[in-house]
Amino acid sequence: MQTLLYYGAKLFWFLMRPEQLCLVLLLLSWWLIRRGNSWGRHLLMTVILFFTVMAFWPVGDYLIGPLENRFPKPASLPSEIAGIIVLGGGEEAELSAVHQSDEFNWAAERYMVVPALLQHYPQARVLISGASGNPLRQHIAGAVVGERWLRSIGVTAPLVIENNARNTAENATRLAPWKDKAREEGSNNAPFLLITSAYHMPRAMGVFRQQGWNVVAYPVDYRAFPLGEQHINTNMSANLYELSVGLREWVGLAGYHLTGRIPSWFPAPK
Repeated sequence: MQTLLYYGAKLFWFLMRPEQLCLVLLLLSWWLIRRGNSWGRHLLMTVILFFTVMAFWPVGDYLIGPLENRFPKPASLPSEIAGIIVLGGGEEAELSAVHQSDEFNWAAERYMVVPALLQHYPQARVLISGASGNPLRQHIAGAVVGERWLRSIGVTAPLVIENNARNTAENATRLAPWKDKAREEGSNNAPFLLITSAYHMPRAMGVFRQQGWNVVAYPVDYRAFPLGEQHINTNMSANLYELSVGLREWVGLAGYHLTGRIPSWFPAPK
């Protein structure tokens, strides 16, 4: 079932992401115009208007902002934790394998905050979970890249590498033995710090809490300006990417709720 959901989600998003959908609409408008159908021109003008707006305005902020604000970074850290969980996605596993180096993307902060947190919790165990985001290259694991980079900068804390999880639900499931191990070690029900991108935190918290984890959100990698502080941005590719990120996460929340993997459409702090 998990495999079916994984590949189904990948296929759905390949077809529905804004860039792909606009290409389909352009081809459809061309076909309609060729047939003399006036709807073709209306459709073409709609796509042109969409790209004009995206060339100047960060529309994605309106989708990402509410996601990022749902779980604020804690005002103070817990006095004791059972461990630190880092969800993969900040690394470029395929590029790292090709260039034999540690390559990261916009979400690299998921790893960058770990050394500072280990200064606060020097004995903490760090759990890193993540396979490949490419369904055709599952033998290349992102978690391994994160582990290698942390070791290269001198991190000596115990690292647990889980390199088979393909999505957020599998992150929580495949790390479950370490949740049980923390209880056996007498962690006094201390929480785990959960690190992921701020826009992804509602879905991650919903999944982990539903699977019985005691987690405290530690969001990083903020993408959106607060509402009212948006400004003209002429980087069209960045605007399209942010819109895609926001849409994908809202669709992910809906899909996870419909399939019973999170308890509500939009998980909230307790």
